[in-house]
Amino acid sequence: MSRQRDGGSLFHQFRHEESLFIYANRQGYVTSGTGKNYLNTLHHAAEHFKSEGFKKMADIKIEDVQRYADKMVDDGRPADTVHTYLVPLCKVLHIPLDKIEKPIRHAAYATKGIKSKEKGVDGKKAAEFNSMVGLRIDELFSLRKCDLVEINGITYVRPGRTKGGKNVYQKILPQYVDKVKAYFDGSKNWVFIKGKEINRNYAYHRDRREVAHIAYNYYLDLCKTPEGRLALYNELAQYYHKYKDKGSKDLEPKAFFRKPYILRGANRQLAIEQGRPYILDSLALRAVSVLHLAHWRDDVTVGRYMVNR
Repeated sequence: MSRQRDGGSLFHQFRHEESLFIYANRQGYVTSGTGKNYLNTLHHAAEHFKSEGFKKMADIKIEDVQRYADKMVDDGRPADTVHTYLVPLCKVLHIPLDKIEKPIRHAAYATKGIKSKEKGVDGKKAAEFNSMVGLRIDELFSLRKCDLVEINGITYVRPGRTKGGKNVYQKILPQYVDKVKAYFDGSKNWVFIKGKEINRNYAYHRDRREVAHIAYNYYLDLCKTPEGRLALYNELAQYYHKYKDKGSKDLEPKAFFRKPYILRGANRQLAIEQGRPYILDSLALRAVSVLHLAHWRDDVTVGRYMVNR
């Protein structure tokens, strides 16, 4: 921790925080361009918190950062801008970026310029859908309007089959169910018109990563009570029983998930760099792996989705 953290102006304290310019995925420091961007956004943050009466950055808590994010949204700043401004701030305050509610970045991307990325294609509809579901591009192409199912009160889309021939059911989080249902009518028509509504140049994997983070935080909140934790474990147990491929391992006993999943090596450093947690709830992580990504492997979920590469 920098000795200058509590001295000088807020901006001075921000810029002298030791973690700000350190690269996590290799030795050394962020590029000069990235560093300048960090400082520019921290100037804005410092002015905001100064206007709220803050003098020490150590006094700025997560709820204060959330108000800052909400104000930027209320001021009409694009989702990309909000995210850009929050990254260095969360980094110097050691607040996980995932804990701050903010607009999903691709929503803004989808509404500006996505038509021009591929001639004759308007990818806005698919991008908005995928911000709630998180499918791969080939799964979006194969999705039909009859591929929405409800099992035991839980809503899923059915984007394809596993290598073992079983249907894949990808869970929809409760907050998105009504909006997702509007894309389906029970027919065998394609959800998206090929050649017109899916842009091959759009980063759908970014949507998938964002959905994974949102789902993890949803399950993390659920796991705060013994009842919620037990309900999630039972949901996973039922899913394993019905849909697990022969080559996949059985679900571990409840005791296994009492221990956290701790990121190590490059993944740990990337998480710190990006303001993300590096100690994860193992049950919440498994729920994301199985119910939303169909990977069945926590290491794949961590390496591809819980940190940005």
